[in-house]
Amino acid sequence: MDARAVRVRRPAAWLSPLVRELAIGIMTRINAAACVTPINLIGLVLLATPRQSMGEADLARQLELYASLMRQAPYSPRVWITTIDGAAMIRYGESMGILRRQPHELGDVVFMTEEHSVLTSYFRNNALHLLLMPSLLACAFLSNPSVPRADLQRLARRVYPYVADEYFLRWTEQELPAVVDELLEDLLNHGCSRLRRIAASGTDPTRSRAKPCSSRCSRASRCRSSSAITSRCRCCSRPAAAA
Repeated sequence: MDARAVRVRRPAAWLSPLVRELAIGIMTRINAAACVTPINLIGLVLLATPRQSMGEADLARQLELYASLMRQAPYSPRVWITTIDGAAMIRYGESMGILRRQPHELGDVVFMTEEHSVLTSYFRNNALHLLLMPSLLACAFLSNPSVPRADLQRLARRVYPYVADEYFLRWTEQELPAVVDELLEDLLNHGCSRLRRIAASGTDPTRSRAKPCSSRCSRASRCRSSSAITSRCRCCSRPAAAA
């Protein structure tokens, strides 16, 4: 048969969009039916530390915090979360050979070996998307002592389309404002007192108390105020002018 006579049938124009839509739907539903075990939580906590180690008491508290955040603001009704406490999670990790213990007079240090760190990354990745939105909101405070609620909503609105595509998140952009409000309340209920003041008022409580920027700042015209926490100019980090 003459190869030139063979026609290659191209798929119909509707097929590729349909396959993509089905694939995204399947992955989104899989992520909405996650199962959070002690190993998932241990991976989430310890793999975020420089040496995959923490003091036993600190690790137990962090494990309980993550589990409680997921329970009080669940990602979806089909997510199951372990009900045991942090100390029991650590014992479970030790029984599975994932965790090891280094005795110390100020409190034992719990850690993972390099080999187990690699293996545990699989379990961490299976639950990573469940804390993605709370983490996004919390990271806004890494370099800012306070953030107004409106700014948090704006940050979520701008970033969400990208992370939703990457992690197959279940919410639509129309649902996002209510989701952000629910997650903020969840963080408030877990003792984020500074966030409580900002979320309740919608304003930055430090700016009203901040001193004016020092005239020595080369960008003083663009610097609105200094930090009330550090008493330094926000753009040049020099000491602020005296009140």
